[in-house]
Amino acid sequence: MDDVLELDTVDGDKLLQRLRRTVDRTRAGEATIDALDVLGDAIYAIDADGEIQYVNRACERLLPHEREALVGDHVSVFLPPESIREAESVLRAIREAPDRNQGTFEFIASPIDGERRFYDTRITVLTDSEEQYCGSMGVIRDVTEKRDLESSRRLYERVFENLREGLILVERDEQGRPYYSDLNQAASHITGVERDEFIGSSPNDIFPTETAEHLEQLYRDLFENKTSREIYHKPKMPDGTIVTHSRLQVIEGLSGELQLLILIRDVTELARTQRDLEQDRKALRKLYDIAGRTELEISEKLQQLLQIGCDRLGLPYGFVTHIEGNTHRIVTAVGGHPDLQDGATTDLDKTPCRETVEQEDMVVYRDIASELSGEEHAHTQFGLNCYIGAQLRARGELEGTICFMSKESRERPFDEAHRTFVRLLAAWIGGELEREAYLEAIEQKARTDSLTQLPNREEVIRALEEELERARRHDHDVTFLLIDLDHFKRINDQYGHWIGDEVLRAIGILLQEETRTSDVAGRYGGEEFAVVVPHADLEGATRLAQRITDTLRAQRISTERGDVEITCSVGVTQYRGTEDDAKAIVKRADRALYRAKEEGRDRVVTSST
Repeated sequence: MDDVLELDTVDGDKLLQRLRRTVDRTRAGEATIDALDVLGDAIYAIDADGEIQYVNRACERLLPHEREALVGDHVSVFLPPESIREAESVLRAIREAPDRNQGTFEFIASPIDGERRFYDTRITVLTDSEEQYCGSMGVIRDVTEKRDLESSRRLYERVFENLREGLILVERDEQGRPYYSDLNQAASHITGVERDEFIGSSPNDIFPTETAEHLEQLYRDLFENKTSREIYHKPKMPDGTIVTHSRLQVIEGLSGELQLLILIRDVTELARTQRDLEQDRKALRKLYDIAGRTELEISEKLQQLLQIGCDRLGLPYGFVTHIEGNTHRIVTAVGGHPDLQDGATTDLDKTPCRETVEQEDMVVYRDIASELSGEEHAHTQFGLNCYIGAQLRARGELEGTICFMSKESRERPFDEAHRTFVRLLAAWIGGELEREAYLEAIEQKARTDSLTQLPNREEVIRALEEELERARRHDHDVTFLLIDLDHFKRINDQYGHWIGDEVLRAIGILLQEETRTSDVAGRYGGEEFAVVVPHADLEGATRLAQRITDTLRAQRISTERGDVEITCSVGVTQYRGTEDDAKAIVKRADRALYRAKEEGRDRVVTSST
């Protein structure tokens, strides 16, 4: 049978007949050893009609079918229909090409035990003595495991390449030196080294000497001890650097050799988030500390709160503004911008804060010059190019804005942590403004006479003491008027106390109209009133007192019981030197007032002693 291996020189008809006789003799029980039966490969032969003429023992074991069941049957007994069509196509191509007599194709054998297996067959065309096609002979190999390995390899390659985490494989050469044998695209992106440059390289080829020596020793130790290790690599943290977390694990490769698998993750954003959270915690501690310091004035609190915001956002300028109509006024400023200090005003339309007011939400501009159309005042006039701002509200009403700015545009966006912090700071400052307004209202109420809305006795004395202190420092005049309504008890008795209250309110209005804004006119008690007159000598204060008495005498106070006439008596005195105090001045004015009453009321008397 050796001649059957030289198929190009064998008569196909004779070969098929010889193989057929071998099968017949085997069926008849005659002892025969066919040369093809001792081969490891599965061999089969079919005639021109597709009838199986021969199978060797390997083929019988491989398919698996009994030889007796296969021989004489059609090849479709183990070839599915689609494989038969492919076989016919291959045979046709071979027969039409005179320079070739072999071809290959793959098929799935019809399963017997339910197991799906893949086969590869190489076909050789057989011809007779007249070179006419008379059949074919083929070799079959079971390629199921090979296909599974290739499928696994392709799956591994897809998974390896598409992982978001970076994967690097390290192996050892014959001298035990570690080198990089593979890495995926994610690892190439994280390390910044191209794959072609990385594969086959040692740490010395990639990294600086100190880093390379450290890595090589680390790899050797891991290979030696067959252990794992985790590394958190945090370089300098200007924006753009990459922080990585790596896990190094020694594994056994498919070939049985040890490999070092490095899983590397880009944790830059996680590191930034952790850093932001820590900064938020520190900033919040500072906020609580400032809010709890009752000794601080509101202006000091606002400055310190703004500075915390500047530090947290990394921006140099911070502002608390008050908005009324189209007027934008800076209440408090930090950062030292030469043109934007406390009290500076501009049109709201010329500031980025107009968007904050209109949108009722936080507004962010990383680059004002490019994001706002036209000439933006903040950029063109003040050189500012980055803005983040939020509304300030107190008692439910818009008070203004809190905003932070810089001259440089910002490359990295403000993240949600930044925005949340600014919202928190805006709510905090709004609460401080609301608390300050509430305390001011309480204080104002404590200083004000509820009936006339003039300052009360305590506030008049306080104003007198303040003016006396200024007079001592700057040597200017201060005078004091004490006023008493003449026969006021008669009005209460004749008309009732509510009419008396109307008269007292009318006197309060008259005093506000007749005095200057720098004067302090207040209700001293009952039907008595007082006026502190700074920067006026005794003569000037007397003229004021006379004008008040004349106006009141000529006035008819309208009430629900009709018009009421009333007059007043006034005592006037002045500050007489550094030894003079508020108590002495009030006593002199009271004596002068007493004299005015004794002399007939409705007059002004000055204190001469």
